[in-house]
Amino acid sequence: MKSTVIFSTKNQNSYAYDTKSKYLFYIHPILNLIWQYALYEKNQIKEIVSQTNHISDADFEYYYQKYLFLQEHGIFSEIDSDRLLTGRVTKDIVEKNLANLNQLVFQVTNDCNLKCKYCCFGDLYNGPEIKTQYMDISMVHSIFSFLIPYWKQRSSLCKNTINIGFYGGEPLLNISLIKDIISYCEQVQERENIGFEYSMTTNATLLPRYIDYLVEHRFNLLISFDGNEYHDSYRVDKNNHSTFQRVFNNIKYVQVRYCEYFKENVYFNSVLTDKSSVEEIHDFIYKNFQKTPLVEPVSTTDLKDSEIANFKQISQEYNEDIELLRERGDFSNIGKEIGRFFYYNLNNSFHHYADLLYKMNSSIYKKVPTGTCLPFWKKMYITSRGDIMVCEKIAMSHIWGHVEPNKVFIDFERIIQQYNMYFDGIRERCQKCYRFDTCPVCIFQLKMEKDKPLCPYSISEDSFKNYLSNMVDILERDHQLFYKFNDLIFA
Repeated sequence: MKSTVIFSTKNQNSYAYDTKSKYLFYIHPILNLIWQYALYEKNQIKEIVSQTNHISDADFEYYYQKYLFLQEHGIFSEIDSDRLLTGRVTKDIVEKNLANLNQLVFQVTNDCNLKCKYCCFGDLYNGPEIKTQYMDISMVHSIFSFLIPYWKQRSSLCKNTINIGFYGGEPLLNISLIKDIISYCEQVQERENIGFEYSMTTNATLLPRYIDYLVEHRFNLLISFDGNEYHDSYRVDKNNHSTFQRVFNNIKYVQVRYCEYFKENVYFNSVLTDKSSVEEIHDFIYKNFQKTPLVEPVSTTDLKDSEIANFKQISQEYNEDIELLRERGDFSNIGKEIGRFFYYNLNNSFHHYADLLYKMNSSIYKKVPTGTCLPFWKKMYITSRGDIMVCEKIAMSHIWGHVEPNKVFIDFERIIQQYNMYFDGIRERCQKCYRFDTCPVCIFQLKMEKDKPLCPYSISEDSFKNYLSNMVDILERDHQLFYKFNDLIFA
């Protein structure tokens, strides 16, 4: 695979991007021609260049020497993706991630007082039939008893702060457990010197009843709300009645009663459907609440084959123009893609200071295929029935352990075996992909065929050039966006 690709933007500016060094630079047409005919003798290259360009001997020599300099420093070379994509999951990696766990999410209940038509637990998606369940405090005690020894491994190195997330269904239906968990966390904090902060995803139907408590404990709230009454019309109760006016009034109540808290701690998440556009959702929520919403398309994860037609009917492609991108910034999906471009594709940012050492020594740096988070690297998710998962955004079939009263079982062997099996199954395809080192795809959101992931997102050289061109073209159209997204911190 070529290490370097050359692409042009809509303004007809040409750039070279080197995958190995993550070096992006403007390339002069003469230098481009020299690279294209690099296998020829120097005098032959000069003759070819002179046929289409009026160039002095000194200018040709300058660009030829520049080519040799770049080549000497690894540009215009080949990249051995086969050797780099040899990372493996080990028990040591899993245990280190448990020790450094940043977020523990409890599905305190799978019960919900709404029946949204695109719900990830609804009719569009695969998944087992699960009866309504409410988690109890004994599960919480068990998982804390299991995790605290891991967390204490790092307590002497840095102050631990764990984010405790509450998820549903609608989590406020089990407010009694939420209060018990907060009380228990306060005891742990005093005893173990481990700090906690709290977050919750909610449909806002019960907010006025419990907002005093949530404000007291400085919850970060993510409210699910899709915009005006028409945009929001897929969010219905169990009698198929609109919830818009009730939820709108509840949010306004919080905004008026706790103005500063609302400014600092309340966020919106909206689902983009056939009834809305990004601009319409953004304008409505910003106008009424002075908040920029996250906007996500209807999920494709674990979609039933029999529901593809219904999915296509209610889904909508994400689009926004440059003006809206400026307004939405890092709340924009395109903005987040530009941020990821800076973070993963350019050499002016690093995931960790140790990357400066590892990537300088390619014998140490090994990557797993795809962009899959290693187990428990970001979070641990506990379902209402006690299943242990790595995330709430993946299919319910990927369960890695179980929590019971006085007992926690994490199947390390199965985690290691299954992750590595999936990586082995997709590695060959990843080795041919031009985003092998910057892949955004989670392996658990791909379809499986006989335990082998099927990835439709593999990128050829031409597709990679188009991706680079689109990213740089946006930055050419608005230079200020470069500074805006270059300053983002991605966690």
